[in-house]
Amino acid sequence: MLYRTALAALVLVTAASLTACGGNDPKPTAKAKPTPTVAKEDKFLDAVHLASWQSWQETQPADGDLIEFPQMWCDGLAEGHSVAFLFSEGGLYPSGGDWGTRKPEANELLLMGVKAYCPDKVDKVTEELRDSGEY
Repeated sequence: MLYRTALAALVLVTAASLTACGGNDPKPTAKAKPTPTVAKEDKFLDAVHLASWQSWQETQPADGDLIEFPQMWCDGLAEGHSVAFLFSEGGLYPSGGDWGTRKPEANELLLMGVKAYCPDKVDKVTEELRDSGEY
């Protein structure tokens, strides 16, 4: 009986010391590095800056001329409007007082904006442009 009590005490002391030393703790995991988030404005403007469009060879719009379009396009799409509506009746065709954009390039610009601002609408816009023969 004394032998069993001593053995039980030894097992308890050993278990307690292992727990206190972290013997049963899982290995620490490496902290995941957060992925840098690119602002939608930057994503859109970066894509625009990489584009080399014929209609902007003489006069290219400033970033400030373009940056309002994507959110307005997305708002219009969320309201159920078509690309054709946005560009015509909606008054959201990408042009300014001293610059303009050819229709195929305007469609590309629209897709750049939609990809950056409302990517859930990309399939709808792409399908509409393809159905109209403009993409």
